[in-house]
Amino acid sequence: QVEVRVSGEPLEASAEPQSDAGVTPGPVSVEPGTPAYQAEAWVALGNPPGDLGYDIRYNFDDHDVWYVTDGTAGFHISTDRGLTWEPSNNGIAGFEATSNVPVFSATVDPHDPDTIWIGTQYTGHIYKSTDGGQTWMLMDDGVEPHSGLHFRGFTVDPRSSDIVYAQAEVDSRVLVEAGRPGPNPDPATVGGRVYRTTDGGEHWSMIWEGDALARYLWIDPGDPDVLYVSTGIFDRSPLNSPPGMLTTPWDAGGLGVLKSTDGGQSWTTLGAEQGLEMLHVGSLYMKPGDPQTLLAGTGATTLGGEGEPSGIVYLTQDGGDSWQAVITGDVAIGAVEFCEQDPQIAYAAGELRVYRSADGGLTWQGYGDESRETWGPPGLYPGMPIDIQVDPDDPECNRLFINNYIGGNFLSTDGGKTWSVATQGYSGAYVFGLDAAADTPGLVYAGVRMAAFVSADGGDTWSSISNPDLVMGVLTQALDPSDSDHLLIFEGERGTVAPPLFESYDGGSSWERVFSLACPPGITDDAWGRMKFWEMAFAPSDTSIVYGASLNPPPDFEAQMGDDYLIGVGVYRSSDGGTTWAAANDASIANLGFASIAVHPTDPQTVYAGTHGGQIFQTTDGGQSWEERSSGLPSEYNIIRALAIDAGQPEMIFAGTSTGMFRSLDGGASWEQVTAGLVPEETVTDIVLDPSHAGVLYAGTARGGVFYSMDGGESFTVLQQGLDTSRGGLAIQRLALSADGSVLYAGTRGQGVYRLDAAAAPQS
Repeated sequence: QVEVRVSGEPLEASAEPQSDAGVTPGPVSVEPGTPAYQAEAWVALGNPPGDLGYDIRYNFDDHDVWYVTDGTAGFHISTDRGLTWEPSNNGIAGFEATSNVPVFSATVDPHDPDTIWIGTQYTGHIYKSTDGGQTWMLMDDGVEPHSGLHFRGFTVDPRSSDIVYAQAEVDSRVLVEAGRPGPNPDPATVGGRVYRTTDGGEHWSMIWEGDALARYLWIDPGDPDVLYVSTGIFDRSPLNSPPGMLTTPWDAGGLGVLKSTDGGQSWTTLGAEQGLEMLHVGSLYMKPGDPQTLLAGTGATTLGGEGEPSGIVYLTQDGGDSWQAVITGDVAIGAVEFCEQDPQIAYAAGELRVYRSADGGLTWQGYGDESRETWGPPGLYPGMPIDIQVDPDDPECNRLFINNYIGGNFLSTDGGKTWSVATQGYSGAYVFGLDAAADTPGLVYAGVRMAAFVSADGGDTWSSISNPDLVMGVLTQALDPSDSDHLLIFEGERGTVAPPLFESYDGGSSWERVFSLACPPGITDDAWGRMKFWEMAFAPSDTSIVYGASLNPPPDFEAQMGDDYLIGVGVYRSSDGGTTWAAANDASIANLGFASIAVHPTDPQTVYAGTHGGQIFQTTDGGQSWEERSSGLPSEYNIIRALAIDAGQPEMIFAGTSTGMFRSLDGGASWEQVTAGLVPEETVTDIVLDPSHAGVLYAGTARGGVFYSMDGGESFTVLQQGLDTSRGGLAIQRLALSADGSVLYAGTRGQGVYRLDAAAAPQS
């Protein structure tokens, strides 16, 4: 989000009453505080929740100790039964030189609870801990190649800790490079593998490879040569999908459940002939004390086409020889589980509901919010359940957790009827929007992939504000600088087609859908793609005026898609605080895509907009005409990621780009690169100017964290102070600064929000 910040002396607050539109022109007056860069240390807030939650487990000897994994935030430990969490990633390599730690799966050794196995997403590594997850050792000799493998699960043999199975997903390109392509040439399809070690992880051997990913493996404790493996998951297409994949999950390939009776030397497939008609089996659970009884959760959501819901739970009571559907009608079932202390109680969780059975899985009661068509806490759409864990000390089996894609970890204490967020200290959130209220200290809004959130205590705790209509997360947001209750949010992930714009005048308690960029006649859906406002900005001097920068980003953020592909439809303007919108273009920008926008501090008709292609344009008449102002900017491909204007010196403008930081001292007529203290080629993702301290500004970067300048951008210094970039680059998405300049918030790509507070007491 592009922010316009004031430098110099505080400006006077407007004395005008609130207008009918709910906006009050003019900035808010505050006393300057201690500049944020003087703070002792950053604080990782461990919130808002998200992002790619996966497994949740507990220590068999100490039931106060629980574990969660996340595809961006890594491995976390709780010592208070899952209420608060601490990251524990010592020894685990990050993903592609970032601070993100892509841990997917985790399994605690039932013979020795201090031994834990984890596997990574994308990087294809296996790690082992022998001290309860405090430190990790790489243990994947025999696994080749690593890139393109995603470890989905581990199973320890009931006879020995030395015998462990690892289940994996394999990208199709890995198989093509190995000379074993699948029948579908689409690079989005995936296959699967099962590995086994017999020496505690010193060496692994592949014992199965096939056309669908392998996730859960169950061993018959009475006959450990009998193995069951679930294949597929809701958001992956198997190698044996028909070419083009324009089909429904019902005829889009898949395998079902694999069974071996000789310890994995040979396998049979349990599928439609046995009654298991939905072959995308994302979850499998064996009933304690009855290894012939298993539950299978099925379904797929990304295979294209229309058809009946594929979220079905199947039950077998004869070791897979026959299966019966016991739950139908959900979109997809992501997790199933029997309660270990009372196996007659079972759970299943899908996109629409959480289900509970009290008779061993034969009949079920579903719980969910019919109005939102989902389950989970009020005010958010939690995402797809991916793993269930029942508290082993609850004899009624009513206390359980669900860790899930997009939404992190959730807790129910009444058997799945109601839910609360249980992610304090655990966040892998991608922060797409971040704003600090000018008139209310400690009030912060954050928009992440799961939902919109608000904090009233500087980010220590967060509450969702997405109910009832705004359910799909946040692409970008803008907070009215004159009214902290007035918020605009573009809904949806960055891949969502035609997302809507929502407006709230009560701090997110209620929302109204006010606008969407509608595809014009004659334009194909492929050409229109993901068109939306990428950034929005209120005019600081008249907040009834808001500008939106449109962009339809290509999937790889570099290449165009076809001759008719529209990268953008220029700039839009609202004159009523964001409720209604109209194009504010001339012919020079009407078909351009813009990634940033900033409004002059005292003239709401003067606006700067930065394109996805490296140009900057200026209007001085509210968008009727535009002039390119790119002299001095790089000629090679570039993205203008952020723009900010110095309110004390409006001729001074800063541009953060994908090839460094640039500054103009003449209102955009010319630009020069700022390099002192910065890596010249570093991507600058956001810029904020201190509203209370002249010459102070902050810059967020894609790899190096946050930098500050005390001299108007002449030179920069890194704000290290505990913002750890030693594991790799920490990707900053958004910055927000309190009105007095004392508190700086940094929203990251995969690590939630950090806070730098100069007024906070020194840490002991």
